[in-house]
Amino acid sequence: MIDEIIFTLGKSMGAALVAVLAGFSAVAIFNGMPPGWLTDYGETPSDELLDRSKPRVNRNPWAYILSIVLALAFIKFIFIDYRFFACGAVLMWSLAVMALADAKYQIVPDQLIILAFISGFGFIPFVDSWKDQMLGLIIGGGVMFLISAIAKLVMKQMAVGGGDVKLFGALGICLGAKGVIAVMVLTCIIMSINATKAMLNPSTFKTEAVLNRRSTLKKFRKIVFISNCFASILTKNMPNSITSK
Repeated sequence: MIDEIIFTLGKSMGAALVAVLAGFSAVAIFNGMPPGWLTDYGETPSDELLDRSKPRVNRNPWAYILSIVLALAFIKFIFIDYRFFACGAVLMWSLAVMALADAKYQIVPDQLIILAFISGFGFIPFVDSWKDQMLGLIIGGGVMFLISAIAKLVMKQMAVGGGDVKLFGALGICLGAKGVIAVMVLTCIIMSINATKAMLNPSTFKTEAVLNRRSTLKKFRKIVFISNCFASILTKNMPNSITSK
């Protein structure tokens, strides 16, 4: 009994340590990322991107926040399987860097999407059929592409970027059909809440300066909630014979 407790604590602490390294490296990689990765195709990097005299995001608090967020996910993953832990860690790390890029510059680097896409093939041993992952790819990328096309035709504006289409395709590979649908539903709920807030109080969404005044605690709660939901979807989408190990 005591040996089992020590073993469990050891695995948890090991996963948490990896999460800390991942959280700090995510901020460091983002700050050192080539400006071209954070620029749309055909555009010239802005002066802000080219300026290396100051970090794009501060290590304090974001490295600590990402470390906590990743630790919650990694501890879930480590008790499934070490191979699952490795693939899940790569996926969550890439999503963490994507989140920084999207929040700061409204762009999702293709290089990180490719990394997430590749990590998805590592989940093949943990699903009933690889066909479900292919279906997830079609649903994830296809639905987002359809939304983007309809928005361009009806509203004459871009509602979903190309990066989002590719990202949801990659998530479909990782999560399978049911998993990517669950993420889409969660995304729609969050977008609906934000849209409702904007309609009720438009002044709070007018400028980036106002957005930056939101407390770190509020941002932290939202990131933890979304990441924990994603990790839960990822683990619960696996067969019971695997997750019960």
